[in-house]
Amino acid sequence: MNSSGRASRAAAAVPALKVDHAAFVNEYCTTCHSAKGKTAGLSLEGVDPNKASTNAALWEKVIRKVRTGSMPPQGMPAPDAAERD
Repeated sequence: MNSSGRASRAAAAVPALKVDHAAFVNEYCTTCHSAKGKTAGLSLEGVDPNKASTNAALWEKVIRKVRTGSMPPQGMPAPDAAERD
């Protein structure tokens, strides 16, 4: 069997996660990073995380900040570990 067949079976064995990235951003990010607030000069309001390839550098930075726990900042609502992952 070729490697693509093994990869397809492996991908099929892992259930697909249904993640609403826009809801995540709205819940945890846009309180501060809105068009009005623009904390750190950044507004995520109206930016579609499902089209991350249109602004990859921005979304890579957002993902890095969320994964390391530096965003959202202490005292603000934050996702649990599973949701963060």
